[in-house]
Amino acid sequence: MRILGKNGILRQPFLYLITIFIVLTGCSGNSSNSLKEEQKKNVGVAMTQIDWMSTWTFRKGKRKLVEDAAREYEILNQNIKINLKFTQELWKNVNSAEQPFQHILSMIQSGKTDWDIVNLDKQTYTNISASLKDDKWTAKYLVNFEEFDWFRESHKSSVINDSKYRQSWGGILPGPLIEGYYHAFWYNKKVAERIGLHIKPMGMTFDDLVGYISKAYEYNKTAAQKVILLLEATPSKIKTDLLNSLIISALGNIDTSKIDRVHNLAALKRALLAMEKLARYKPLDMVTSINKDVDPLLDEKALFGIFPSTTYNIWEATDKEKIKNVVPVELPVFETPGIFYIGSYQSVWAVFKNAPHREEAIRLIRFMCSNDIAERWVSNTKNPTALNVRIDASAFGQDEIEKFNKEIERKYQGKLTIYNISKILFGSQSSVTIDGLPILRGDISADNYYDQVLKESRKKK
Repeated sequence: MRILGKNGILRQPFLYLITIFIVLTGCSGNSSNSLKEEQKKNVGVAMTQIDWMSTWTFRKGKRKLVEDAAREYEILNQNIKINLKFTQELWKNVNSAEQPFQHILSMIQSGKTDWDIVNLDKQTYTNISASLKDDKWTAKYLVNFEEFDWFRESHKSSVINDSKYRQSWGGILPGPLIEGYYHAFWYNKKVAERIGLHIKPMGMTFDDLVGYISKAYEYNKTAAQKVILLLEATPSKIKTDLLNSLIISALGNIDTSKIDRVHNLAALKRALLAMEKLARYKPLDMVTSINKDVDPLLDEKALFGIFPSTTYNIWEATDKEKIKNVVPVELPVFETPGIFYIGSYQSVWAVFKNAPHREEAIRLIRFMCSNDIAERWVSNTKNPTALNVRIDASAFGQDEIEKFNKEIERKYQGKLTIYNISKILFGSQSSVTIDGLPILRGDISADNYYDQVLKESRKKK
């Protein structure tokens, strides 16, 4: 077959084939050269695997934040591979911190560290301290992140300046205090609307609460479907959060480390009488326990519930639509709030001084202290954080829960405390039980209960 046309000109189809072959060959050569260049760049760059043990296996928003952060860090650091494992997946059928605690304890005792970042929540720290009979073990074995300027700058100054956080971890700050929580009154908006209530998001006084409860009490007299007035996950939430908020409010803006017996007893008496007043409306008569299948607050069967903000992450996994109707409000006080609010921050990760990849692990922790991570924490988990957040309380897009968190932070200037009311009233050595639950149930009068508390305080001196 002739490949030339008239005048010796190549036939057009054959010319196309030759041209395509040349182009493809050239491209192949260029691609090969580019690949070789990339391979040359990567020669000598070793991949480092950071082994990261984390908590929050079943807390969707928190888990997603950690998983996303790990992926992003790998993209930003091409020589890093993160082996992220969650504790309850590492040790299946473990419903507590027992196995992680045992594993971390064995690393301390053997001197062999096989994790770069470990899960170290408060319970694990406490268990290890008890086993070693040394609550200062953290300073011996863990990196103290407070030594880094970037760490101090990434946290709220009110937290860094508060010695209680160091004291809670054996004298050091072993990791970012990313996880925070407040205790709060929560209410169901649809239930409140049915009753005709407009609940204050901030500044609820005890008189406001009595007004809400009394109106709901009257509603129940004629309603076909009665509602639970005051719901709580465990009875302890009634006797601590509500009663203690009133006592702290009655104490006023004073130094609670100084004992003024007359003033303190007056505050206690006032709070107990308030519980007796609330008891007239039988707020606990319809209280039922909460389990994974029954949640009266989500199901519009309860008006109020007393829960820590972390409960949101449990509700989130229960029903994404119903949770939109549940809103937190400030714990009730008398005329003015106390000097601090019920809540705290905690560290959840730590790095051993002899970690296999200590410096790489420290850099990853620094990434987890960034403003971006802090803002995603607030948005994803609906819980506060001790990390600095750039978003203002009035920022566009914040929902009711995020605004509540910011308002609590603004109002109390970061003064969050989980406290023992007995020690505040009667001294650091006191172990007197102060439980307002019997009064709320109508089992005993405020005066008689007050006398019992005084009698017990004298015995235990």
